Amino acid sequence: TRAHDPEAFNYLQAPELDELTRTLGWTLDIHAEYAALGREGMTSGLGIRWLPGRSVFSAAALLLLNAVRREVEARTLTPDPAGRLTLSRTRLYTLLDTVRADYRARWGETGKKHSTEKLLDEVLELWRQWGGIASQDESTLTLEPHLARFFAAYEDEGAAQVVRRGGRRRKGE
Repeated sequence: TRAHDPEAFNYLQAPELDELTRTLGWTLDIHAEYAALGREGMTSGLGIRWLPGRSVFSAAALLLLNAVRREVEARTLTPDPAGRLTLSRTRLYTLLDTVRADYRARWGETGKKHSTEKLLDEVLELWRQWGGIASQDESTLTLEPHLARFFAAYEDEGAAQVVRRGGRRRKGE
């Protein structure tokens, strides 16, 4: 993120980075607050860990990001200048409870048997694994801006899909 290494953003337009695409097939996705490197073939091995439809927890994690995004769009939550978003654990719990009520029927037995508190713990663990939590204490947490990249929805037949926001989907993502 720009907040982690502001100086690194000075080098993101360097011609040497074009070599990543030419030689390795990697892509660089640059935003004001963060940059992401898309590495060809890397997501296929990680899919089981976070793609929705693979686990209730990953689907909940992505659907909760949708709920947080709606709060930002409604201006009830406001990111800081670095694009980070600080909110209370209570607010996240309330948002997740709504997500759970909306989607619980699609989550099978695993999703139905876990409490919202357990579900929230699992979601936060996934967000940590994705590098999405900048800081956390007992009552609040701060989310990194790159979590806004993802949007999840269910298709009519009930299979979840992930769409990267902010641009076209690139090979390997």
